[in-house]
Amino acid sequence: MGTCRFEVTRPGWFVYNTDAATQDAITQALAREDVPRRSLTLDLSLIMADNTSEAPLTLKGGEAQALADLRQLLPYQGYRLLESGRLRIQDRGQIHMGSMPSYAAEFRLGKQVPAGSDLVKFESFELIHTHLVPGGDSGAGDTTTDVILRTGFTMEVGETVVVGTSRLNGSDEALIVLLTASR
Repeated sequence: MGTCRFEVTRPGWFVYNTDAATQDAITQALAREDVPRRSLTLDLSLIMADNTSEAPLTLKGGEAQALADLRQLLPYQGYRLLESGRLRIQDRGQIHMGSMPSYAAEFRLGKQVPAGSDLVKFESFELIHTHLVPGGDSGAGDTTTDVILRTGFTMEVGETVVVGTSRLNGSDEALIVLLTASR
């Protein structure tokens, strides 16, 4: 039986001296597991839905279709783009939108399922709203952070999904979260 010896010639590089069967197993494992991570671009749109009769919202591509489909299900008359953001990521990230009050989406991706496919698994996705609350005697305000939406889901690259909707503070308004993933 042969022996296996390896040495590091520079960070990330290994030299193996071993028998052919072990070398084949190493080559197959590296081909399967040691693939460069592909980055992903996420476009996030927050849409406010209410019963006003504002000018029609014009979106493009998958966002337009997702909103058209959603309009058939929701009872709202007016839709307006509240915030949008874009981020290029590999594993996890945050998209911050606007100043005070502000929204942020925090997410963590899971491993692609199945390996090499264009499916993207979001292990966690949270939409967070930060706003000022009027202070006491000093007049200075404090910031309050609320998690509006918490979920996990799987989508395909190139697809636009409705991550969720949330009625705001029991009012007659809803926040709609659209997400598009592209390479």
